[in-house]
Amino acid sequence: MKAWLEWARAAGFVVLAALVQAGCGGGSGDPGVNPQPQPQPQPPVPATANPERRVLATALQVDASTRFATATITLGPATAPGATLEIGDLEISGVSSAGSDLLWADRGDRLELGLAAAAGNTIVVIRYRFQVHDNFDGAAAAGYTFTWPSYCGNLFPCQSLPAQGVDLSVNVANAPTGQRVIQPAGVLTAAPAYQLGWATGAYTDLDLGRTGAGTRLVASYLPGQRDTMAEGTRHLRDAFEWMEATLGPYRFGAEAGPVAVAWGAGAYGGMEHHPRWHIASPAVADAGLHVHEAAHGWFGNGVRLACWEDFVLSEGTASYLAARALEVVAPDVGAAVWDSHAAQLRTLRGTEPVWPQGCNQIDVVRSGLYSQAPYVRGAFFLRALGQRVGVTALDRALGTFHRRHAGQAARMQDLLDTVRQETGYDPAACAASWLRSSTIPTATSCS
Repeated sequence: MKAWLEWARAAGFVVLAALVQAGCGGGSGDPGVNPQPQPQPQPPVPATANPERRVLATALQVDASTRFATATITLGPATAPGATLEIGDLEISGVSSAGSDLLWADRGDRLELGLAAAAGNTIVVIRYRFQVHDNFDGAAAAGYTFTWPSYCGNLFPCQSLPAQGVDLSVNVANAPTGQRVIQPAGVLTAAPAYQLGWATGAYTDLDLGRTGAGTRLVASYLPGQRDTMAEGTRHLRDAFEWMEATLGPYRFGAEAGPVAVAWGAGAYGGMEHHPRWHIASPAVADAGLHVHEAAHGWFGNGVRLACWEDFVLSEGTASYLAARALEVVAPDVGAAVWDSHAAQLRTLRGTEPVWPQGCNQIDVVRSGLYSQAPYVRGAFFLRALGQRVGVTALDRALGTFHRRHAGQAARMQDLLDTVRQETGYDPAACAASWLRSSTIPTATSCS
């Protein structure tokens, strides 16, 4: 600019000082000049705890070989700054939003974020590495994940209460040579955080056919398990179809089915990682267990628990539906499942909790609620209720309840209210006897 001024003077031009100053970014002493204020950079927001800011969606990109992952998380509106996520023992390497790094603080098993209050949603990207967990509390060395009830933070930044439904998706890459990753194919809408899972192994698929509603059922088994998997899933398609017709549409995609997992010696059971739920290898021939885990697509996953105290709404109902669906599609198998439930009932102590009072005031494991009592007493309560009002009337009430609450969280009392509304029978006394009394009932029907 200085060289231009010297040339202008030599040429006889008159240059207004104010114009020169404005063009050069100089002062504004001339009252006729109104320079535009320059935006000032805002200081970064400090990392702050805010447990009220909800996770709405989580999309994971996972490298199975290195255990490095990226979580793209959508957080809801907040009237106060900050956010809090559960991170277990994750190694956080960076957090950003809209392309800019955020301040963050690792508080041990919690991550606090430097986010301003916002009237709309905010997307954050978290880069991290997860550890191996072989005690049913994260990603195991054997290639499966298990985060129920509240260990999702050992696998991805999360909020673990099941009442908080989250849209979940995952893409796991770089499986070991000769192995496949069995994982959900799309977004799990309004799911509890523990529902997300995957399994890696030398899997082969067994096509079980399609239901009348169009859902394809497929079972994935490990080497040497074809015959036992075929035996255990012989009636799964028909039972699944009965639940679709009775309870309402399946919520978690066009393909579903069990995946055999190597949980280790002595481990028996399953985990509701819908749409590809996990079954322990020693249990793949157990028809009742396959249908029990399938039933969580409606109760436990399809309708989430509002409170851990309502655990029986998930497990007791799934146990009942396993026996009920099988007695419809394969009566001999259904009768055998009820016989198994009855044998378990005889082993229970009346003091084991089934449906405690309160809402999220307990640790579901440490409180003793995680036992066979909610599974078996819950199943027999519904059986007694069905014998009182009629099994088809109870079927209709369960279907009404599911359609009313699908994609939401609900309580066991909501189910009792639905039964009363649909059948005209108040099940409160029967529920108290089966689910809260320290004396296990012997009657086969509600009074």
